[in-house]
Amino acid sequence: MNNHYGNRFNFIYKATTTVSSDLFVPGMFDYALIDSNHKYPVVAKEIDLVVKWKVPYILFDNCEWDDITRAIADRLPQGKLMNEWTYDSSWKGVDSKLIMRLYHVPTNGI
Repeated sequence: MNNHYGNRFNFIYKATTTVSSDLFVPGMFDYALIDSNHKYPVVAKEIDLVVKWKVPYILFDNCEWDDITRAIADRLPQGKLMNEWTYDSSWKGVDSKLIMRLYHVPTNGI
């Protein structure tokens, strides 16, 4: 990705519970993927961080989890659901249907 996008691509493999909210400049990212540990407090903190960074699009994985949908409803009331995808998964021999959702977040005035 860096070969194609240069400094426009920044993959951060780090637990968001250890990321400083002042690490990035608002408007630095085009979108964020939130695929966390699926617990409400962690998802809520991740949402708060990306909203502070004025990220206009947030892609959430595992929206079939109640804690994730509750955090989105509580922390992202201004977000507009743009698309939803259901996909098949097999993890440790268990087949299930999972949900990803893409939200647009107005970045002016946040």
